[in-house]
Amino acid sequence: YAKSRYVKQTQHEQVGNAVPPALAKRIATAIRRQLLNVEECVDSSHERMFERAFTLLDSEYDNDVRLGNRRNPLDELVFIILSRRSHDVQYRRAYRVLARRFRPWSKLLAAKREDIICVLQPLGLATQRVNMLVETVSAISEDFGRPTLSQLRKWSYSRAYHYLRSLPGVNDKTAKCVMLYALDFPALPVDTHTYRISSRIGILPEGTSYYRSPTILERVVPRDNRGRFHILAVLHGRSVCTARSPRCNDCILNNICNKRM
Repeated sequence: YAKSRYVKQTQHEQVGNAVPPALAKRIATAIRRQLLNVEECVDSSHERMFERAFTLLDSEYDNDVRLGNRRNPLDELVFIILSRRSHDVQYRRAYRVLARRFRPWSKLLAAKREDIICVLQPLGLATQRVNMLVETVSAISEDFGRPTLSQLRKWSYSRAYHYLRSLPGVNDKTAKCVMLYALDFPALPVDTHTYRISSRIGILPEGTSYYRSPTILERVVPRDNRGRFHILAVLHGRSVCTARSPRCNDCILNNICNKRM
């Protein structure tokens, strides 16, 4: 991990820039232990709650839903990078304009950054997004000889995941969206909707942080249901179980919801 393109130090060394190294190492060890000790905080009640919620949600929403995601893995990576910290309508429009001007994505490497920034300006954080996109496409081109992620279809889940995570700015959710929607792996991306709904109805143990939730949800949610659950959570989170003023009276999960958030 420390040798990947954009990480120059190990995790405890990064923390050590702000606190004494000995304390930083103990903090890093404690974090790692928490991530590994999932069994201590998950029991059969969380699995039963998932089964009840999943059955209700699955009966409520159509089966053939992809949420506008792309089948091409590099297209999907660009799409998800644009979706971070932005509204649905905005990033979909930005992706369409960007793809029209710079796809195939090798055009990003030849274009002036000012021209790309101009396209993404309405989305916000344009400079950061453009830097991330250009650095990512450049790294992929260097690795495979051209901007493509098709080779990952032949790889194992672990190898594909860790490669995607090594790319500039690609976090857990971004990598798993590419794996789920474009590579057909049984991945479970945890976005704000998945986390909120899982917390409210008790699939996640009380007090679980967003950072820890992917590890715990992969323990609770069966592999075959992971992708579908993510899609159901996004659909329900957008339409009913919203962050503010959720429509609890119209919610199919109302009778089993703990409403903890």
